[in-house]
Amino acid sequence: MGRILAAVAGILAVACCLSDAFAQQAQFPCDAFRRNSDGSLSVVKDATVQGPNGTSVPIGPGMSLPQGVNVDFMGVDLAALHEKNCR
Repeated sequence: MGRILAAVAGILAVACCLSDAFAQQAQFPCDAFRRNSDGSLSVVKDATVQGPNGTSVPIGPGMSLPQGVNVDFMGVDLAALHEKNCR
């Protein structure tokens, strides 16, 4: 029984470390956005956003997100993710 508990504890420790590494890898690229004077967001450099369902969404300069409007891009609400991660 003791060996089983030790094995389970080891598996949980590895899973915890892997989930931390994944979370760091999937951080939102706040530095790819600039808040404009009118409250909208502009993308200022190429980046990849990880959507909540695991989708990788490429973004690039020239994209603009109006303030107060939920705009799904490839199934991801970029403005909502920015608000959640960059404040």
